[in-house]
Amino acid sequence: MKIVRPAAGLAAVVLLGSGLAGCGVADTSIRPGVAATVGDEDITLSEVDTFAADTCELLESNEGQAPIAGAAFRDQVLYSLVLGSMAEQIGADYDVDVAAARRQVEQTTREGLTGADPDLVDDVLPVFAGPDLFTAVLNSAVTSQVEEGTSGEEAQAAATGLVQQWQDENGVETNPRFASIDVASQEAGTVPELSVAVGEAATALDGELTPEQVAALPASQRCG
Repeated sequence: MKIVRPAAGLAAVVLLGSGLAGCGVADTSIRPGVAATVGDEDITLSEVDTFAADTCELLESNEGQAPIAGAAFRDQVLYSLVLGSMAEQIGADYDVDVAAARRQVEQTTREGLTGADPDLVDDVLPVFAGPDLFTAVLNSAVTSQVEEGTSGEEAQAAATGLVQQWQDENGVETNPRFASIDVASQEAGTVPELSVAVGEAATALDGELTPEQVAALPASQRCG
C-alpha cells in the first residue's frame, strides 16, 4: 500500500499550491528570527536565507532555468523544510525508522542531481529531499495504523487524518512574511512538487507574474 504522489523530476522544488497561501496559521507573535515553528522545532530566518541562496545557486546552474520571484522562492524553500521537520516528528511519534528513510531518499535525490556540484548538493539536500522524506515517513506511519487490505482511498483518508491530527495537536505556525502552511489541506494526501521551473511554468510560482515580469525584477528579488 502506497500513498499516491504526483510524478515529478527528482530535482524538485516544492510548488506553492493548496498547502500555502491562506491556510494554516501566520502567527504575529512568533519569536524574532524564526521563520516557522513546526511542533517543537523552530526553523530560523537565517536557515531559510542560507538554504534559499544555496538552492538558487544550484538551480541557476541548470541551463534554461526560468527566474522565480524571491518571495515565492523563499516560501517554497520554507515549505520543504517544514515537510522535513514534520517527517522527523511524525516518524518519532509512530516509531518509523526515519534515518533509514532519509538515507534512501537522499541517495535518490543525489542520483537525480547528477552533474551538479556535489558540495552544493550536500548543502541543499534538506530542501530537495524534504517532500520525499515526508511521503516516505507518512507511508510507513499510515501502514502501521491500518489493517492489511485497506484500499488506496481509505489509506489516503487515513493519511490526511493523521497529518491533520498531528497539525492540530502540535501546530505549524509561520512568520507573517511567509505564506501560511497547511500540509493537511493537500488533496488526497499528496505533496505537490515542481521540477525546475522553465518558461511558462514559472508563472504559477509568482502570483500571476509572467516570466518576463519576474525577469525584470532586481537580481536581489529573484532567483535566476
